[in-house]
Amino acid sequence: MVLDVIPALNFSQTDAAIILIATGVITIIGLAINRRALIVSSLGYVGLAIGFLIQQTNADFGATISITLVLLGAAIVLLGVPWHPVRNLLIRALPQWRVFPPPYEPPPEPQDA
Repeated sequence: MVLDVIPALNFSQTDAAIILIATGVITIIGLAINRRALIVSSLGYVGLAIGFLIQQTNADFGATISITLVLLGAAIVLLGVPWHPVRNLLIRALPQWRVFPPPYEPPPEPQDA
């Protein structure tokens, strides 16, 4: 197993699923408080979990790395591009607590006189 290079990385499919679920919760929190840093800080763990799950399909090392990076990149792009619209939907669905910054509203267009 390729991931056996670092002994601490011997985890099960359940552990990988827990990492992905925890990252999903962290992503929702990051969206709610408008902080991408929470999501970025968990990318390494997500990469290891995805790589482990892909390796369980008996893919070789190159395919495991390639597929993992493509999935991570796609997730980053799919979350980063519509950040404000997705965040606005989430903020409207959550209770109106003061802990969440307000939804993004683009500045008004300048009016020509």
